[in-house]
Amino acid sequence: MMDIKRALLLCVLTLTGGTTLLAGDAYTFSQAKVTPDPSYARTEFASKWPHVSLAEAKRLHSLPGVVFVDGRGYSEFKMSHVTGALPLPVGEFDKRYPMIKAKLRKAKVLVLYCHGINCGLSETLAQLLADKGLRNMSVFAEGFPVWASAGLPLDDSPN
Repeated sequence: MMDIKRALLLCVLTLTGGTTLLAGDAYTFSQAKVTPDPSYARTEFASKWPHVSLAEAKRLHSLPGVVFVDGRGYSEFKMSHVTGALPLPVGEFDKRYPMIKAKLRKAKVLVLYCHGINCGLSETLAQLLADKGLRNMSVFAEGFPVWASAGLPLDDSPN
């Protein structure tokens, strides 16, 4: 029965280009529920993948199987990043994606972030991952600056 459900979901995502998401709905990816931020206003992206608030990003960070992915430059990642995050700079996507592909595919939920609401790197990263067939992503649009300002866990040890 599960194979039929997966096949049906794959057909729906294929036919709709993965854009069947409705703002305000909760999404479930491999048993992990993601609640979108209803205040996120960029409709060109909101219908493609959920966008999460700081509170939701913080909640997700504590769950097993959730992987944060940093779309900023690698040098910025090395300086400081969300604890446990994987580096996947948009400018180095083709080089770095193969290095972490297995971890991304194994994750229940990917939380993508960058420099914040006006940056756009996390949206570009989401599209690049969608082009690789991943659908289990959400975007923390407020990004690294808001996470850091809130005093949430960071890894800023030199690599």
